[in-house]
Amino acid sequence: GGRLAADLFCGAGGLGLGLEVSGIRTVLGIDSDPEAAATHRALFPGLTIDDWDLGDGAVVKRVADLIRSCGISVVVGGPPCQPFSRAGRSLLRELVARGIRPEYDARQDLWLSFLAVVKHSEPEAVIMENVPDMALDSDTLIVRKMVHELERCGYSVEVEILDSFRFDVPQLRPRLILVALAGGRSFSFPTGSTRGTPSLRDAIGDLPLLDGGPRFEFRDARSDPEGPPTASDTEYRFTSAGEDTWVSFAEYDLDMIYDIPARLGGDTTHPDPSEATNGDEPAPSR
Repeated sequence: GGRLAADLFCGAGGLGLGLEVSGIRTVLGIDSDPEAAATHRALFPGLTIDDWDLGDGAVVKRVADLIRSCGISVVVGGPPCQPFSRAGRSLLRELVARGIRPEYDARQDLWLSFLAVVKHSEPEAVIMENVPDMALDSDTLIVRKMVHELERCGYSVEVEILDSFRFDVPQLRPRLILVALAGGRSFSFPTGSTRGTPSLRDAIGDLPLLDGGPRFEFRDARSDPEGPPTASDTEYRFTSAGEDTWVSFAEYDLDMIYDIPARLGGDTTHPDPSEATNGDEPAPSR
């Protein structure tokens, strides 16, 4: 019983877990990342697909037909946000300059695929989440276009930028949320809590430590009398297989890292050590 949902660009299933708490079962998930899809598949019964390209019009129609035939009444999703976020754009410009990615990022058009699936499948409810910059970009005005098209299809649409920490998520992460309801039904966003920002420790401090794998911890080397005299401001401690090593990121040769061929490394830059998470604070935005 209960309503059924399809999650487009589902990732590991964050939206689906939220729906589950609300009594809505996610029975279809689609994502191009096989590892994320594997996690989604382990969390949700039903069908999780990792080899359908939602940028293909034929696939969009196939997905919409599947949604209709399965009696799915809720469509949710988070189209790729990298082309819209400030951090993502900066990284993409860097990767383009280094010849790792093409100048045109086709992911910036996938919101159109999300909208097309909704138009063809006509669900009762639609939820989309993304970065706030998706609504603030003066060049594309994507959210305004989405609202216009959904209203033309008979949906009542509400859009809001919500702070995660106001809903007990220990993260400084504002998100743009769009909700569209068919049949003239109205919707109001909850106001959230005013209790303050929960810390990461508040959320996961009661979980047991994992055994058998590597562990990381952080320290400010400037205030640690045991730190080596040449230590940088921030150090990572890596403990694995009996080894216990402090590593100063200032000692890394960044030029050497950037010269690693694309085929031998990932397609993102090294994480910024200044964003190391303090357990007594909320996590940064990414």
